[in-house]
Amino acid sequence: MSTAEPPTPIERAERLWRTAWGHPWPHRFRKVISIQDIFPDGDVPISTDDSDDDESRIPNEFKYTCLHGMKSVFEACGGSATPVQDVLVIRPEYVWLRETMQHGYLADADSIVITGQPGIGKTVFLLYLLLYRLERKLPTAIHLYGDAFVMFNNKGAEIGSARAQGTSITEDYWALTDSNAKLAQPCNAFITSDARVIQASPPKPDRWKAWCKHRSGKVVVSDLPRPLEIGAIVKELGLQTNEVYPLVSKWGPCIRSILSVLKPKVARKSSEEGRKSSEEDRESDARMARMSEEDARLRAKTARMSAEADLSRAAEDAAKAILAMPSAFLSPLQARTPDDVWSALLFVSPDRQRLPGTDLVFDSGGAFTHIPTPYLTEVFNAGRSTNNKLCSSFAGSLRMLSCNHSQPWT
Repeated sequence: MSTAEPPTPIERAERLWRTAWGHPWPHRFRKVISIQDIFPDGDVPISTDDSDDDESRIPNEFKYTCLHGMKSVFEACGGSATPVQDVLVIRPEYVWLRETMQHGYLADADSIVITGQPGIGKTVFLLYLLLYRLERKLPTAIHLYGDAFVMFNNKGAEIGSARAQGTSITEDYWALTDSNAKLAQPCNAFITSDARVIQASPPKPDRWKAWCKHRSGKVVVSDLPRPLEIGAIVKELGLQTNEVYPLVSKWGPCIRSILSVLKPKVARKSSEEGRKSSEEDRESDARMARMSEEDARLRAKTARMSAEADLSRAAEDAAKAILAMPSAFLSPLQARTPDDVWSALLFVSPDRQRLPGTDLVFDSGGAFTHIPTPYLTEVFNAGRSTNNKLCSSFAGSLRMLSCNHSQPWT
């Protein structure tokens, strides 16, 4: 029996163009999630809503727009479907970033780096920005992986070489690029073009410092997601929303971490494995079907405990790394750290400067680091108590870090 050939890269790109160019994304839904939804049994502690500080108060509900079908968008842009969830909740932060690039203090910046805490949805923001521009028929190019980028204009979709120089990407384009394990900096085709280059990057200056300086670009630090925003993502994925706040209060406001606990990999096949039909696979599927409900619950509980154990080890490793070289972590946008091992413990938030008496931001290029929860603070303090090589010159700074769990993300 013959099977249909998978679509080619250009076929995927053209399909996305036909769907999104001049049209709102068809799989769009307006939803709402309440504060009761993200607490166990809907039992909301009074302390979450009794503060006089609006910034530290969790609202009673979050009305949001969600886009489904994001894996197909990611694939059409040259990426693999694996790294992204199939849903995109439009966070207020995404809207603020876009509006700031269009009309705010970043409006005149030819190149922009969007950085911030790993695992908070910076890559997903690029997909939001892409669909926003395609709906309004604005020429856009995007590069996620490999040696090819995809560009969209009023003629359709095209695929170009990332290594090319002197491409047809003109100044009316926004060239969106991710920074990941396989793609560190914007490709040559983007850097040498007249387009406005927008890079989503972890807080590693070596990913942007040189090219951004060459193009007189600006860096903007993205904010952490709020608990209700994470709850909305969890809700759209069909997971247990009533565990969101306890998990965020333990591990911090990292979407990737929370989903790793709520959506553990329990006997799950990848899309590639799912296409196999060997006898061994069929027998394995039959055994899984015969599992009792109790066995399934036990496996899910074991997988979740394993995911939390991984997060605990990551936090302990982060504490060791910070204590071994504390000065490298106090200024996240200046330090040259070897990897993002610190991000399981130390969170990056923007230091946004506003015009006096207004909410108008005139700079979001600065950042500060903090340990966001009491539990993670305990992990850090435990590591500090066993570390006999702590330099006294950094003791004051480390005391500040260990005590700062004021939860600016609530």
